[in-house]
Amino acid sequence: MRYVNAFAFYPGIDLKNMSFDKDLSPSALEKSVILLVGMIQFVNILDFVMVMPLGPDLAEALNMPISHIGYVSGAYTFAAGVAGLIAALYLDQFSRRRATLFCLLGLSLATLGAAFVTDTAQMIILRLLAGAFGGPLTALAHALIADHVPESRRGSATGKVMSAFSIASVIGLPLGLELAVRFGFRAPFLFTAALGFAVFALAYLKLPKDSPLKGEKNLSERFKDLIRLIKIPEVAMIFALVSLPMAANFMVIPNIAGHFTMNLGFPREDLGELYLIGGLFSFVTVRMAGSMTDNIGAVKTVTIFSLLLAFTLLTGFVLPGFPLPVWIGFILFMIGGGGRNVSLQTVASKIPAPQERGAFMALNNAFIHFASSIGAYLSSVMLYESGGRLMNVPAVGGACLAVAVAAPFATYYLQRRLDRKNPKNR
Repeated sequence: MRYVNAFAFYPGIDLKNMSFDKDLSPSALEKSVILLVGMIQFVNILDFVMVMPLGPDLAEALNMPISHIGYVSGAYTFAAGVAGLIAALYLDQFSRRRATLFCLLGLSLATLGAAFVTDTAQMIILRLLAGAFGGPLTALAHALIADHVPESRRGSATGKVMSAFSIASVIGLPLGLELAVRFGFRAPFLFTAALGFAVFALAYLKLPKDSPLKGEKNLSERFKDLIRLIKIPEVAMIFALVSLPMAANFMVIPNIAGHFTMNLGFPREDLGELYLIGGLFSFVTVRMAGSMTDNIGAVKTVTIFSLLLAFTLLTGFVLPGFPLPVWIGFILFMIGGGGRNVSLQTVASKIPAPQERGAFMALNNAFIHFASSIGAYLSSVMLYESGGRLMNVPAVGGACLAVAVAAPFATYYLQRRLDRKNPKNR
């Protein structure tokens, strides 16, 4: 009987009998890798995103201003960025399996610890630890996909794995918010940690054994390789292209719950349902965005989703008096941001050589996390509470809007350079 769960959108996989035997057909092996990586990313993404909609609950339980939720979420992304830089020097020296298991176990333990904090400082420390393990784990996920999936199908595969964000929104976030309402803010952390340990056990049993792609090198040689990689113009460009939109988005994302409840009068008890509906739309969209990138190209895909994102930022944050229902605005935000990110990550996956993928993806995610941390920090500096409202939201939304508009032009320029160097990317 076929195993049915939240990851059943990967057809043809029997999770119970899932195997990574080398005798499997390439198609079956791809599906197995995509499924397991998707499950790992589900835990990783849920651990990352669940803190932000819990802002009102954390503020009350830890006696913290809600405008400071950016510091808590920024702690995770800052640590993930630092860990990503370190991982970029070492990641290709270890097998993907060992590195993935180590990071997944560390993430689960740090999340478990967060369930027992008593003040903001302790929460920030535990989120720093979670980010230190979660950052490299994201890089490993993209490296595993790049290792096992050909370029011609990598957009679809990336879309499936990145739909873990949508599944986290559809299943994890509403459940976490409901657990917080019923049992307090500690319950979502306990739930996510337990899920992390379960996926760790499955990954230990099912993840394929492999060998490092690079021979042993000393730290100086690895550092020179890293500098040489960063100096490649297309590499520097894609790092900027994926990082700046994340910085802009994270000026908004940690404050969505606060803005909706305090400024737009959205009921706190309906946040779970809001994330459920938004996640359902995003789930469909990110899978579609991967196929669109394979079929019509990254430039057109990024343009379509960037325009959707720009519209919802303009109407929901820059001009919050615009008569657009909160539900529609949030759905468009999820669709626009998720679809754009899938396409940009697909472009990124085509740049490094196989022996550089671990380092490249670690660096890529380090820049993304640093950018996210900066965005979250800036939002906490710019925003403040007054009269029961979250103030200065239009300025934060405007900064994010400017980047959304610029992204298609930058993607077009980068894609032209890639096409000239490698015509098969067209």
